[in-house]
Amino acid sequence: MIKLVKDKKEEILKIRPTVSWNRFDMTYKNNYEILNCDNTLIPIHIENGICYLGLYKRYIKEKTFNNLRKYIFKNYLNVNCIKLFFSDTPYKNIKPFPHYHIDLPETIEEFDKKLGSKTRYNTKRNPKIFKEKVGAYYFQILETKDCPEEVALLYLKWKNMSHNYIWHGSPLSYLESFGVTHVYIMRLEKDNTIVSIAYVDMCGEDSFFNNFTYDPKYKEMKVSPGMILYYYIISDLIKRNVKKFYLLGGNYDYKKLYNGIETMTYSCLIYRDFSKIRKILKFFKLYFSNCFK
Repeated sequence: MIKLVKDKKEEILKIRPTVSWNRFDMTYKNNYEILNCDNTLIPIHIENGICYLGLYKRYIKEKTFNNLRKYIFKNYLNVNCIKLFFSDTPYKNIKPFPHYHIDLPETIEEFDKKLGSKTRYNTKRNPKIFKEKVGAYYFQILETKDCPEEVALLYLKWKNMSHNYIWHGSPLSYLESFGVTHVYIMRLEKDNTIVSIAYVDMCGEDSFFNNFTYDPKYKEMKVSPGMILYYYIISDLIKRNVKKFYLLGGNYDYKKLYNGIETMTYSCLIYRDFSKIRKILKFFKLYFSNCFK
């Protein structure tokens, strides 16, 4: 049984993981709905003919999912396809894709103990090397609403230089669009120069790592300021009692470095079956043509 939830602002708070890919109130403001599918709450957002499902790292039964698909195509005629993104729910003929997350303990000491000896050694050694070669540094944590535009602009500039990434909106609109809640910054003490920036969305015991970047001039250094900031973020999340740190997929070493856990997920576009519509149109075309003979 599927029905539309009336009090969506209250119900969306119950969905786990509580990260932006499921918390549509963080990314789409009030432009979303919640469907109750066999007592499972699923937020949906419709844009440009695509129905986005809040099923990130969530599983529902195959029967429930098939009923959900039929319900959406029947009741939302403007929807041409449904988007499934990093879901634990498999879909027929779709190959699984690796996803990573880190389970966080209660203390950073517990976290460090579980690291391999080489990783633990480099995690402590690399900050010392960076201080010796570049200078002392400090960290800054800002809520998104307090992030200066020049920081967001610098983030996009470095992303473009490293990955040819282009964002067509304003620098600060990127944070809003991806539900970023906190901005982590690493600065040099001598002149407050920014050397690394990271975006995180955080809500309760769940946190999602949007992405990070650093000044390209340190690219040739074996010690990355980005990785120094990354470890600091993990330390800060542990202090905030965050239990799961979600990292998405991709073949990046840093996602596996700190005992990243790999799970298989499913992402795809499921298109409406237009063959039935074509048959109906063909029937009416034939019918009306016969009427006017």
